[in-house]
Amino acid sequence: MLNLDFDFLKKLELSCCLIPEAKENYFLGLIQLEKLVLYETRFYTISKGFLNGLFSLENLNIYNKQWEFIDTMIENHKNEFCSKIDQESFNDNQNLVSLNFENIMVQEISDFAFMNLTILTRIRLVGNKIETIRKNTFSGLVNLIILNLSENEIRTIESDSFICLEKLEELDLSSNRIRNFQLEMINGLHNLNFLDLTDNYIMDLDDEIYGLLSNCLIKLIDKN
Repeated sequence: MLNLDFDFLKKLELSCCLIPEAKENYFLGLIQLEKLVLYETRFYTISKGFLNGLFSLENLNIYNKQWEFIDTMIENHKNEFCSKIDQESFNDNQNLVSLNFENIMVQEISDFAFMNLTILTRIRLVGNKIETIRKNTFSGLVNLIILNLSENEIRTIESDSFICLEKLEELDLSSNRIRNFQLEMINGLHNLNFLDLTDNYIMDLDDEIYGLLSNCLIKLIDKN
């Protein structure tokens, strides 16, 4: 557990650190913490529940820019928290508004993983290893406005995967491995105004998709 007697602390940023063991309840006691930033931080062990006790947390940013930090996590095979996001990941974090996991080797998102995060408005899961988006991957995110899944390895998006995201305005699926983008994948996205599909293997879209998203800017080919 991190030995901090700062129950009044509202923002904590740890940059370029080595954290040997981030065990369960690692930040316990920081009951007023609203923003947590972990940048270029090496974890030899990061356990489920290491965010337990952060009841006031609104903004969570865990991100890396240098792959050497990621390599450390892969070699040790103890990245329980980041490798698989599930319902235990955010037990005490129902006040989250913004979530950013960038280049931290997220490989899988379990069904209903975000079920309790009903006020979350923004998710960035950029530069990870996610391959599949299932029907219940984003269940519960009734207030989500921005979803960025770019630079992953997404090959499969099940029908109705985004159907619960009625307030979603921006969806970024660029730089993945998507070959077929079907109408059933975007069911429920009535408020979408931006869809980025660049740098995939999609040759063209069905006319029905353009009809359904008539008020949406769709990027299919990167013109840069």
